[in-house]
Amino acid sequence: MGWDDICAVPETAGWTHGNVQRCYLFYYSFMRPSFRDFHLDDTTVFRVKVIDTWNGTVEDRGTVCGRFRVELPGRPYMAIQLKKEESPGSEHTTRGKRPS
Repeated sequence: MGWDDICAVPETAGWTHGNVQRCYLFYYSFMRPSFRDFHLDDTTVFRVKVIDTWNGTVEDRGTVCGRFRVELPGRPYMAIQLKKEESPGSEHTTRGKRPS
């Protein structure tokens, strides 16, 4: 497993390009990235949560879609959860930003 692999997907195994799952968990163990860029598709709205597994905190970062960047604190043992927003017509607070 690489340091930027998907750690958990609560759907069937065999995730393929173009098949968006309901939830993703990216865990960075002792790595300390200050951000991660994502693009799963252009239309699905995801709620983003940053999880500090060492301190036991969860920070809701709002919703995004398209290409987006999740800023991280640069500490070890961080995770990012992306959960598909299920409600129709849900407003997203952050439109995907193109990585610089």
